[in-house]
Amino acid sequence: MQHTIGGRRPSGLRRATAIAAMAITLATLTLIPSGAAFADHTQQHTTCTAVGGQLSGSGGGTRCTVTRAVVGAPTPSGVPTVEEEVRLVGEPVVVTETVPSGVATVEEEVRLVGEPVVVTETVPSGVAAVEEEVRPVGEPVVVTETVPSGVAAVEEEVRPVGEPVVVTETVPSGVATVEEEVIRGESTTTTAPGAPTNCRRVNDEKSKKPVERCDRTEVDTTTTQTTVVTTTTTPMEDVTTSTQQQERVVTTTQPTEEVTTSTQQQERVVTTTQPTEEVTTSTQQQERVVTTTQPTEEVTTSTQQQERVVTTTQPTTVTTTTTTTVFRFDNNGVLVPTGSPRIEQSSAAGEPIVTQESFPAEPEVTVSRVAGEPIVTQESFPAEPEVTVSRVAGEPIVTQESFPAEPEVTVSRVAGEPIVTQESFPAEPEVTVTRAPAEDQVVRTEAPGAPIVETQTRTTGSCVKNPGKGADRDNAC
Repeated sequence: MQHTIGGRRPSGLRRATAIAAMAITLATLTLIPSGAAFADHTQQHTTCTAVGGQLSGSGGGTRCTVTRAVVGAPTPSGVPTVEEEVRLVGEPVVVTETVPSGVATVEEEVRLVGEPVVVTETVPSGVAAVEEEVRPVGEPVVVTETVPSGVAAVEEEVRPVGEPVVVTETVPSGVATVEEEVIRGESTTTTAPGAPTNCRRVNDEKSKKPVERCDRTEVDTTTTQTTVVTTTTTPMEDVTTSTQQQERVVTTTQPTEEVTTSTQQQERVVTTTQPTEEVTTSTQQQERVVTTTQPTEEVTTSTQQQERVVTTTQPTTVTTTTTTTVFRFDNNGVLVPTGSPRIEQSSAAGEPIVTQESFPAEPEVTVSRVAGEPIVTQESFPAEPEVTVSRVAGEPIVTQESFPAEPEVTVSRVAGEPIVTQESFPAEPEVTVTRAPAEDQVVRTEAPGAPIVETQTRTTGSCVKNPGKGADRDNAC
């Protein structure tokens, strides 16, 4: 990575670059093969020329001077110069439009519109004469209907409905008796040594340890499994329930009579005689026409877009680093540096850096005006029509209006057949219950019972308690 200060490479970094270049040159020179063939002056001249050097001196003072020049990149120096100019951008945009110019003149006149509309109508004239009469309308409507007459007689009775439903079920008829029985099952006998019995002292009473002879016993234990059988006896009876559904039947006998009603519709007819006259109205539509004449001019606007161009010229400096290294030849004809390289720097003016920036500038606008054709507009508004009315006597108008009148109604009555109706209502069913003894219900259950344990002790011989030495020890209790 290279670091620059103000666009220039630091002098220390340039010096390090020159030394690195010289080191590469030395490495290259070192790789040149040696030999006796290079010992003479001609060979030394060839070797020095091959590395870009210049041979000088003779004998042991022969030297090869190698000069390397490195030209650096241009760096800004001095104050930049700035120039600015305005340039045209593209073609101008030209817009021509016609606009009003001066004061418009207005003229107004009334004109006829279309043909006159002539309407002739007959209208009432004077007072109308009115006559009124009542007339029958159509045939009379005769309606005969049977209606209730007097108080109805009501009778009520209860009747069975369908077959009775008979249900028989067996139910307990008393308190159940419970009996338990224990049944012995399989027995298991085990034998174990029992405690010595009937012990008798057989040594001297003055002895510290009594010796007793006892009966040796064995205990036989017999375990018998049991089963508890529980018998529950419940007395039963058959209960038969017979349910007979019933209904309550209400019979109503209603006396009637036939009523015949004859209705004759009527109407009231009003006749109106209205004198008339024929009125003819002629209507001529008119309009008010307003003519406006507006002087104009053509305005042409030319807009030329422009830009402001800023040119910046930055002077630069180019630095050249020259490294001079003097080599001598060793006995094998190999170049060996003598002393440190000499580094010299020189500066010269470089090519200037020119940059341009463009910015929008105010466009140049040119406006020209030329008189144009006047604009003539007409507007029409409805005007009051011209109306002419003439009157002539016409035929009278006779109208009749009919209004419903009160109908004429005639009623006659004759005794009719009575109306008999029956209604059925659910009644309380009749329930009969009979009982008869039934077979007792016996339930037998078995469950494991507590085992019966019996023990028996028997004598199997004799033994000695606290035996001494000898045969008694083998027969110890």
